[in-house]
Amino acid sequence: MPTHKTAKRKTSDPQLPTRFSMVRSFQLADFVTLGNGVCGCLSLMFAMKALLTQNTDFLFSSFWCIPAGVVFDVLDGRVARWRQSTSLL
Repeated sequence: MPTHKTAKRKTSDPQLPTRFSMVRSFQLADFVTLGNGVCGCLSLMFAMKALLTQNTDFLFSSFWCIPAGVVFDVLDGRVARWRQSTSLL
């Protein structure tokens, strides 16, 4: 059971501090940015798996993640300009 004063915060009490949360401030462009990051991480993981297993299928998967990341990067800028928004991410 939380004993901290902000755990029992009511919306009508303006003097209590609010908690910082990036999840509440997510914009549509942030999800596209995360897609770009996922493509980059997957590309690295597939490349390492290709080195370990000597299987070229993983290497081709790694190569295809790079253009997908570029598409997400372009879409991120366009969605942010379309929505006229910025975020912490």
